[in-house]
Amino acid sequence: MQLGTKTTIGLLISLCVIPAPALAVTVPVEDYLARQTLKGYGTVADDAYHERHREMFPHNRFQNQFTGIHAAVDVEFTEPFDLRRDVTVRAVADGTVIQVADVVGYGGLVVIRHTAPESVTSLYGHLRLRGIPVRVGQRVREGQRIGVLGSQFSAETSGARKHLHFGVHKGPAIDIAGHEQTRERLRAEWYNPNDWLRRHGAAALNPPATPAQVSSPPAAEAPQSPEPVEEKETSWLGKLINWFKSLF
Repeated sequence: MQLGTKTTIGLLISLCVIPAPALAVTVPVEDYLARQTLKGYGTVADDAYHERHREMFPHNRFQNQFTGIHAAVDVEFTEPFDLRRDVTVRAVADGTVIQVADVVGYGGLVVIRHTAPESVTSLYGHLRLRGIPVRVGQRVREGQRIGVLGSQFSAETSGARKHLHFGVHKGPAIDIAGHEQTRERLRAEWYNPNDWLRRHGAAALNPPATPAQVSSPPAAEAPQSPEPVEEKETSWLGKLINWFKSLF
């Protein structure tokens, strides 16, 4: 039985397995891991915590937002050199901007919805509002600049130190809570941003594998000196000639 051209093509296509494209992700700021030195995902921020770090929270007027179990990671830029420069913030993956606003406790805030390979929203807090170049409804690409961090202890950061508050919320809904009150709620609503980035292949969190050690070729053997050639026994004629020469 002969198959028609369309049937043959369809059969060939059905036999092909085409993997879904992987989500391209990146970290939101430079030195992302190294600068997480104060509040990580799951850090309990209570009165005792704020008292221990009083110099970092001189304007902590927002107890409801700043108290509880931290639902994000804070990436710090509080060194004198950092305070004098703009720090670029980038979208961690392709998505659509769903919120750009000045929010109490955050200052400038950007929220981006991502749909592949799972539905999440990424949250970027403490940005300079007037320096945000994206707008609600705009599509952004992975690594695209979405703003710069606001100045330390200013209205741009709602009185906070200079740092990025970065969170990854499960599902498409907008949730800008900085903290949750129980660990069950934290795990139900928020991913650990570092785990999420690592799982989706962010290069800065997944260093390339160490190349396999290539075995060195065996060392060339040192040339050996030729074995001494033993003198062959002199023939009877040679012996006679030598005896004859010895007579003179």
